[in-house]
Amino acid sequence: MKIIYLGHHALGDVVMKIPAIRYLINKFGNESVYFTVRDNSVKDFLINHTPLLKDNFLIYNNGMSVLEKFSLIRYIRNLNFDYFILPPTINNKNGKFLFQLSNSKKLISHHNIHSIPKKNEVYVSKFKHKVLQNIEFVRYFENWNDKKILDFTNENYFLDNLVNSNLKSFNLEEKYIVLQPGSGGNIHKRYPVNKWQELITLITEKYSTYNIYVSGVGKEESNLANTIINFFDPCHIRIKSIVNKYSLSETMTIIRNSNLFISADCGPTHIASIMKTKMVTIFGPTDFEITGPYSHCTPIRIYPKLKCMPCHLSKKYGNRGCDSVDCLQDLDNLKILKAIDENLK
Repeated sequence: MKIIYLGHHALGDVVMKIPAIRYLINKFGNESVYFTVRDNSVKDFLINHTPLLKDNFLIYNNGMSVLEKFSLIRYIRNLNFDYFILPPTINNKNGKFLFQLSNSKKLISHHNIHSIPKKNEVYVSKFKHKVLQNIEFVRYFENWNDKKILDFTNENYFLDNLVNSNLKSFNLEEKYIVLQPGSGGNIHKRYPVNKWQELITLITEKYSTYNIYVSGVGKEESNLANTIINFFDPCHIRIKSIVNKYSLSETMTIIRNSNLFISADCGPTHIASIMKTKMVTIFGPTDFEITGPYSHCTPIRIYPKLKCMPCHLSKKYGNRGCDSVDCLQDLDNLKILKAIDENLK
């Protein structure tokens, strides 16, 4: 028996598939389960923190050449998969096309609760959150009701082999808050720089004994962190950048041992969530009920919602967002400070 599960997303989205991975391995064994990933960094993360075997990963992304894609499809065909699982979080049209090329015996895909199933749409998708959408295929294999799916997901939303490195080796203070202002390439999700500066001022006035570390990856997020930090007098504000200074594993240790993790919608938010770190997450352009951290999060949203929220439902803006980002600019930082108070008390 061989199963392939499509998961070639950014790391934050892959984290939301971990209960689904655990179900497949529990039922079929880790030798039988294959998983598509976007790149080697995601592969290494899953090898370190799930029971997936290192030889059972298939790298698939839009940057691959035609020859590389052809070679991958030939390899997939040779594996003769019994089940080809296409979760709702993967593009349905592209996923079904890949299935047709794959020589797999059975496609497992969903249909919406109020729609008539088409060919190969063998289970109903009822849940809204991506973590639950990713595991709903169990309806095909098991006679589980919604509560059973929820219970299994909650019990299996965790990472294996979390290493708790010595924080002193990182030259960090023991009492600190981590801020993540970046959001990869999705700039419209970011809390604006001026709003971060205002929020940090409020935090340091009330919590002067806490250090603040600004995390992120890449040159662009390093520049973003420096723009935020350079606003403050280093003699009075205990804030510094840790962007690009630590490996992913070390950064995870730093986040897990923080007193609080604060961010907008981004990948590290999901890593913090699955590590059960206290966090405050700021949402505007995206829908917390779909893409928000699955657990241990205090979500902050503007209320009442603007008509254009979330962006993906807007014909005008789609997933790109708008330049003014009113859903974030109009958010009151005192509301965020109140959520911080609740988590630090």
